[in-house]
Amino acid sequence: MDNNINVTDVPNSLYRVKKKELVRVSKIMAEAFSEDPLWNGLFGKEKHKIVILETLFKTLLQYLYKKGIIVSTSSEIEGLMVWTKGGRKNGRLDGIHSLQAAFGFLKLVKYMPIKRLMNLISVLYKFETMKEERMKGVCHCYLEVLFVQKQFRGKKYGSRLLNTLIAYCDNKNLLCFLDTNNPVNLSIYERYGFVVKDACKMGNDNINDYFMERKPIALAE
Repeated sequence: MDNNINVTDVPNSLYRVKKKELVRVSKIMAEAFSEDPLWNGLFGKEKHKIVILETLFKTLLQYLYKKGIIVSTSSEIEGLMVWTKGGRKNGRLDGIHSLQAAFGFLKLVKYMPIKRLMNLISVLYKFETMKEERMKGVCHCYLEVLFVQKQFRGKKYGSRLLNTLIAYCDNKNLLCFLDTNNPVNLSIYERYGFVVKDACKMGNDNINDYFMERKPIALAE
């Protein structure tokens, strides 16, 4: 299976984020996720929480720009979605990813104690390896990121983005996976056909992870 996603797979109605925009997008993403249970649990007491999130998300987006699709509803980035495609033999924890992550983490030393940094690395590594194991051996798409800026929520921006991925998976007959750390999101994703396949605790056990799956129409029937 080809793990690459073609530009033609992205509808013209969506805006494909450019590489030069990733720094701006990482800042928007940091604000959008500032109260998310995962990141708030890890950095809620950190003085430089937003700067830490910006650094992490910039590293993540630079990697995902090469591996997947980063789209928004417009150049204003009201909402953002990132998805990747995986096959039966693909490995997510490749060397490039590890080097990029290490470089990004090094930048965090000036913003947080080394003990906290090591805890962050431990939690994120556990999350990535767990994700790899859950999707092992199946062709799929994975929803890496989905958010809508606070001032644009409730205006169907998230639905426009998510429906694009769902249509793609149905057309390609692919399973779609995602993780969420916010129990409030469960009922939202369930309306789109996702079901919880696994749940566990992360980090200091105050952070929940819910792994969800959606079958394409052909397999669901």
